[in-house]
Amino acid sequence: TPDILLPILLLGLVSVFAVNFNVLVPVFAREVLRRGAEGFGFLLAAHGVGALLGALTLAWVSYAGPNRRLLFGGVVGLCLAQLVLAPFKSYVAAAILLALAGWSMLVFAGTVNTSIQLAAEDRFRGRVMALYTVVFIGVTPVGNFLSGAVAHLWGAPVAFAAGSALALLCTAATVLWW
Repeated sequence: TPDILLPILLLGLVSVFAVNFNVLVPVFAREVLRRGAEGFGFLLAAHGVGALLGALTLAWVSYAGPNRRLLFGGVVGLCLAQLVLAPFKSYVAAAILLALAGWSMLVFAGTVNTSIQLAAEDRFRGRVMALYTVVFIGVTPVGNFLSGAVAHLWGAPVAFAAGSALALLCTAATVLWW
């Protein structure tokens, strides 16, 4: 059904192009921000704090149910945070932007999860959630490989920017198609 297809399609596209933190943040911390393991750890912690705040945000607005503004707002927030992060060489700015990216990613993924569970018929919910898991977890390694290759050739900032730009273009195309 369209109410399931759109969120899963967006999830797949965003997972391939924009959910690549575990590959790009270590390189970004070392080569761009000139930080070691401790600096990298704090950047991931900032991302985690943002994700925690995203979960709390979803819990706070859950009475209204999932909506498309949260769905698309999460994608746009994630991609814009990474696009803005790409040229920065400030550690504090990177931490703030990664926190925003974590917030946006969790709002997006949580909204996708809720949307498809509520749209799926009871008898198909298990199969739909299996598809959700395959798309969310299964295609991310493909994107990690692509972003790692781009980072190897042109650096982590280009990989962040290119992946986010592609995810935004795919989102716009999906909205137009929809």
